[in-house]
Amino acid sequence: MIEIRRAKINEAACISLLGRITFSETFGHLFSDKQDLLNYLDQTFSVDKIENSLTKTKFVLACFCE
Repeated sequence: MIEIRRAKINEAACISLLGRITFSETFGHLFSDKQDLLNYLDQTFSVDKIENSLTKTKFVLACFCE
């Protein structure tokens, strides 16, 4: 059975990694300078930023679990 629930702060590292991988695979080719891509990923998908987002009540990130 699949469960949908709010993501927990202790899952921030996995969410960060998933975001970095999916963004890179989808949009990475649009960055001519790979350092620009790395800088963007560091700013957008840092574990600290994801943890901060998960503490906000208006921000919902769902996890799908089996």
